[in-house]
Amino acid sequence: MRKKQMLALFMSLSLLAQGMLFSGCGQKSIGEEPAQTRTETEEAQSMETSDSNKQDQTSETDENNQTAADKTQDQDVARDEENGFALRFTEALLKQKKEGENLIASPYSAWLPLAALVNGCSGATQEQLLKVIGEAGIDAETLNQTVKAVNAGLSQEKRRKSYEEYGETFESPLKIANALFVQKDAAVNQTFEQLFSDNYDGKLFSVDFSDSSAANAINSWASEKTDGKIVEIVDSFDADTVAAIANALYFSDSWSSPFLEENTTDGTFHGAKQDENAEFMNQKLSDGIYYEDETMQAIVLWTTSGGQMVLCLPKDGYSAEEVLQSLTTEKLQKISGADYRCVQLSLPKFKLESNVFSIKEALEAMGIPLMQATDAALTEVLDNEALYISSALQSAMVEVDENGLTAAAVTVMGLEKMALMPETDPIELTFDSPFAFVLTGNGEDAGDQILFTGVVNHL
Repeated sequence: MRKKQMLALFMSLSLLAQGMLFSGCGQKSIGEEPAQTRTETEEAQSMETSDSNKQDQTSETDENNQTAADKTQDQDVARDEENGFALRFTEALLKQKKEGENLIASPYSAWLPLAALVNGCSGATQEQLLKVIGEAGIDAETLNQTVKAVNAGLSQEKRRKSYEEYGETFESPLKIANALFVQKDAAVNQTFEQLFSDNYDGKLFSVDFSDSSAANAINSWASEKTDGKIVEIVDSFDADTVAAIANALYFSDSWSSPFLEENTTDGTFHGAKQDENAEFMNQKLSDGIYYEDETMQAIVLWTTSGGQMVLCLPKDGYSAEEVLQSLTTEKLQKISGADYRCVQLSLPKFKLESNVFSIKEALEAMGIPLMQATDAALTEVLDNEALYISSALQSAMVEVDENGLTAAAVTVMGLEKMALMPETDPIELTFDSPFAFVLTGNGEDAGDQILFTGVVNHL
């Protein structure tokens, strides 16, 4: 129940933050209908009949409501824990990162294939996988329903359908794609295929992992789904690979309050290793969401679709890595719900691109099962085969300029067979030294979802 309340608060704060900008508050008067005069006999008969009907209806309603409430609570907990996974995943990557290096990763792109693979195992392995990805206490069906609802919210399906009713088109800023590439002579478990399609909008592709055509097919798919931002994610596969599950995320949106290009100035970014020349975007925000504690200053920048980029500038004595590690779901709630302040913001234009890197070690450190040949418990992906996750690769990028931001990520997991606002003076906030960021997507009814995390140590 605590987690549900946390998520509800997070969603409420997000909605409040948007609503305060565009709407006012008011109360609606409720009038009372005049009482009707009836005889005592009529009243008694009516009450007797009404009580009987109410008892029957109440019993049925309570049962239905309880069932619905339980399911809703389970889904709320799942949504909340997805962000918990994101932060733990980020922490695991930070521990592997070399000092002074940048970090750009997509926890959500790693989480979705793992969530889909919950349907490929059972018993104790499934329970362990659910626990590690943050879904302990729910079943696979609830997880699938949650994923479907969250992805629909993040992709703003309601808005798209609303536009279609008026004969207009709406292009979501976030595109989510999932795919399963399968060896051409392998038989996919029909139940897994159906669940993957229904809940993850997953597509199946037949490939030949024995030659380069499989890698070419996956790279072409990745490029298409990320608008050409990520063109290569794999170069080859082990000879024993029989399947690969993949996710692609592409997010591109403009700032709700764009920076004017004529206000961009040259300056110096004091990087972790050396100073660098940089172009700084400048803007005075009269109603910026500003947060400050003993470790950092933070600002929330909104995109037109409701996405948020949380920028965290460490105070003296703290690193960008330490600040990012300190973030919790509760702290992100505090930042998103912070007071409106007048902020004179100076932010460098930046572009981060990761080389293809392995996330297998990070997943293993988190306790994800299925990562070793001796733990081949994926028995329900292919018929008559036990599989394990032999490799896990990711590539990600983010670009920020005056107009908005673009971010993309692709994750591929190879599967092998078992070897046997008050008016104040502006707050000066200049991101001219290493900083951290978190990019979330607005999931409408699903709440905010962490999509990307990162550290900028150099430009």
